[in-house]
Amino acid sequence: MVLLMLPPLLSCVTLVGSLLLGPPGPGGGLVQVQASVSPAEAAPGDTVTLTVTATIQDGYHFYAPDSPPAAGTPARLEFTETGGLLPEGAPRFTEPEPRWDEIFEVTIRVHEGEVVFEQTFRVPANASGTIRLAGALHVQVCDAQTCNMEDPAFAAELQVAAAAETAPAAPEPAAPAPQPAAAADGAAPARAADLQTMPLGAFLLLAVFWGAVTLLMPCTYPMIPITISFFTKQAIARQGRVLPLALAKSGLSGVFLMGATLVVTSFTCTAPFVGSLLSVGAGEGNIGRIALGMGVFGLTMAAPFALLALLPGRLRRMPQAGEWMHALKVYLGFVELAAALKFFSNADLVWGWGILSREVFLTLAVGIFFAAAAFLFGWIRLEGESEGRIGPVRMLGGVGTLLLSLYLGLGLFGFALDDISTAIIPNYSSERLWGARGGAALGAAEHAIVKDDLEGARRLALDQRKLLLLNFTGYS
Repeated sequence: MVLLMLPPLLSCVTLVGSLLLGPPGPGGGLVQVQASVSPAEAAPGDTVTLTVTATIQDGYHFYAPDSPPAAGTPARLEFTETGGLLPEGAPRFTEPEPRWDEIFEVTIRVHEGEVVFEQTFRVPANASGTIRLAGALHVQVCDAQTCNMEDPAFAAELQVAAAAETAPAAPEPAAPAPQPAAAADGAAPARAADLQTMPLGAFLLLAVFWGAVTLLMPCTYPMIPITISFFTKQAIARQGRVLPLALAKSGLSGVFLMGATLVVTSFTCTAPFVGSLLSVGAGEGNIGRIALGMGVFGLTMAAPFALLALLPGRLRRMPQAGEWMHALKVYLGFVELAAALKFFSNADLVWGWGILSREVFLTLAVGIFFAAAAFLFGWIRLEGESEGRIGPVRMLGGVGTLLLSLYLGLGLFGFALDDISTAIIPNYSSERLWGARGGAALGAAEHAIVKDDLEGARRLALDQRKLLLLNFTGYS
């Protein structure tokens, strides 16, 4: 009987003890750390190595400092006391284990068991006595179900012998700028140095590459119909002589305004690439190098538009180009109206007017493309147009435009659209308008939205076992 009562009694004693004594101390977490300095004694000017050994509880792991942050928070060493010691290089750590994360669909790098971190320090010339090194290891510890943030503290001491009185004190080197622990292999600083000192030919090829990539960005798409439409009209007025307009803007305000429009509309897509290019060129402070790189970048972007400017003149000299050229110009006018919605939407988002919501945007876009399809089918005719037969190419274009209109209409009823359309359409909904249509407001509490708190959003996604969508873009 006594033996049967023993387990419940032990449980009660454990429970009471935990209530009285509180939770375990810093050493009772899932990760325990120990720190030591080698050598334990050093002289001014010597280098020493701080070793932090972390022991992870069985069944748990934490993310390595060089692991991508998409799935979890990478580990990092943070020093609260260095006693004047100067860090040299980035922390080194045990080689982590690569692992495929099925939830976030990314290869992560994790540590299990025992992990060793090392940081090299240089003893300054004026150091003496006992120096204390202290800090914490910030880690996200996870098992198959849950994750916890832990910050186990560590501390170690170094004994520094006083410098000889006859030896002149060496000047103390300047402390290096702090670097993130994620760059533990030192690759990031080396890569920046390589970019700053790259040969001129490689630098110009980089400018050509960024210019070509920028041409593929969505911000430049609306300028293609605008360019064709403008130079088509100029080709008719100038009887096909548009070469001076295409190669030099010739002091004409219309061409200048069109170029300014290209700059404004495509700025949001070119800014990241131009910033990268300028950072490379500014490495040596060479203004001529920067100007040359920007010139090559601009020429790469301008070349296709110059070819498009020459194209309408060639089309005009083709046999029977008048009727279908007129239809193309009118159709491109509808495309320009649809593109204007995106530009107005940018201003609406930045200034917070709340005018062009998702539903209003889609309604206008559906109406514009439906009207464009009606024009191609011949249902709408402009003044002076003939009642001739609609050709197969124009009919095919009308079918495609009508299908696009119907496809965008699906977005009005809550259907998910493709990635490009989703990026163009405004990200807020008119709840009153959507409620009047008999549906529920889009974006209503189906998914939690966390603003400017990546760590909180990650913890919430892990708790709810949902995928985390990171929106890095602003108004573009």
